[in-house]
Amino acid sequence: MIYLGYTFEPTDYALVHLDAFWGWMQEREPWFYRNLDMVRGTSWRVEKTRATVRIHHLVEFDNETALAEYRSVIAEKAQKDPAWEMRRVEQDVWYRITARTIQMSPPVRMGLHPHAATADGRGPAEGGHQEVQNTDQGRGNC
Repeated sequence: MIYLGYTFEPTDYALVHLDAFWGWMQEREPWFYRNLDMVRGTSWRVEKTRATVRIHHLVEFDNETALAEYRSVIAEKAQKDPAWEMRRVEQDVWYRITARTIQMSPPVRMGLHPHAATADGRGPAEGGHQEVQNTDQGRGNC
């Protein structure tokens, strides 16, 4: 699996119009991802710290080929469908993209809970193969 990750921060306009912002966010996802069959799923997480709101969004793909296809389709839509592109860029009214990442899965087994996951996605009881060893022995070295 591969994940395209975004971190958003609502604009000042969105913070003043929170009900409209969250309504727009809910309507946008089904519109944006319609007919993008290479997208396996999406997830959202909201982080609130004092006065800051951040929205973390992951888009899930089977592999890098699917991610490349996604990017190609989005670029093509932006060029060939002005109405679609106009709706897509209205996001600038509502949020700023503050970070983009590409993440690989599954997690590597290490750290405080070394038996929670393995590099091949199976747990220890399932014969999971461990590719990374935690040699720190809990001393807190990062």
